[in-house]
Amino acid sequence: MDSTQGVDGSTIKSFADQSITIMPSVDTRIGVTPDNSASFAQFPNDDAYFIRPRPSTVGEPATRDRTKITQASYYFQENVSFWKDRVILVGGLRWFKPGGTNENVVTNNVTNRPDAGFRTHKYGIVFKVLPTVSVYYTDAQNVFPAAAGPTDLVIQSDQRGEAFKASEGKLKEAGVKFDYKHSERLSFYGSAAAFKMEQTNIRTFGTLPSGNQGLIQSAKDSAQAWETDLGAQLKSGGRTDLILTYFDGDSAIAADAGKAYVRQAHHFVPQKFSIFGKYTATSGSLKGLRFGAGFEHEADKRNGATMIVRPPLADAFIGYTVNNRWDLQRTSTI
Repeated sequence: MDSTQGVDGSTIKSFADQSITIMPSVDTRIGVTPDNSASFAQFPNDDAYFIRPRPSTVGEPATRDRTKITQASYYFQENVSFWKDRVILVGGLRWFKPGGTNENVVTNNVTNRPDAGFRTHKYGIVFKVLPTVSVYYTDAQNVFPAAAGPTDLVIQSDQRGEAFKASEGKLKEAGVKFDYKHSERLSFYGSAAAFKMEQTNIRTFGTLPSGNQGLIQSAKDSAQAWETDLGAQLKSGGRTDLILTYFDGDSAIAADAGKAYVRQAHHFVPQKFSIFGKYTATSGSLKGLRFGAGFEHEADKRNGATMIVRPPLADAFIGYTVNNRWDLQRTSTI
């Protein structure tokens, strides 16, 4: 039996001071835009509109917020192994006590942040089917303090929307791991896992009520996927390592539920593949020399209303360990 207990706490203070201007509509059918020019004329180039008191020409609402977030927690975890370590049970609980305030300095309005306590958990089991093969399952839950500041309402960074809430994450995962030694020279290892996870109240970018893009609070993002990594090691006049990884999954944001087109979650990569090889000389006149190469490719990911395309990445390296103090390496990336 292995027991762990602990306590922790945090205090986060932040202050935001902004002047947000909403530009008049631009009529491109005429050669001049008097409304647009008048809006620009309000603001001198020396940023004087940030000075107190603000110039009377500044007519747009100001944002001045002071936020304090407090959080304390205590936890324990038990690891119990039996049957000659063939079965391991893991269990843990954590209790949270949040608090803090949000203050609008312009209106002097102070609101208390939610202070209701809550509990999270982590459970798991590992079963060694064979001396070289183990299967496992875990069910975990976590909570993250509310992000500082409110969301946007009309345009990006106006911070006039609702306040952020605490975010809860859940994970269920099952998998298998193996470590097989074929001989003194050759061995194989790897794992395969499938998981399903979700997180509520995520601070991310999306479509505002006005139709513009800005900072929002996604009700819930979810993802499910499977992944694997396989490795091999050969010892023959040196050491050769080869590692392959693959990831494949789907994600969605709650606002798209039931719609014909479901957007993937912000910055979620639906597929990814990589391969890496390395040789290290462990004896003889070349001892200390190493070289290798790798290749990586991932699918497009969403960033707000746009998609980020990441080209395939390839790299190679060569290095030499001179002694315990000096090591040389040259790396090239394409």
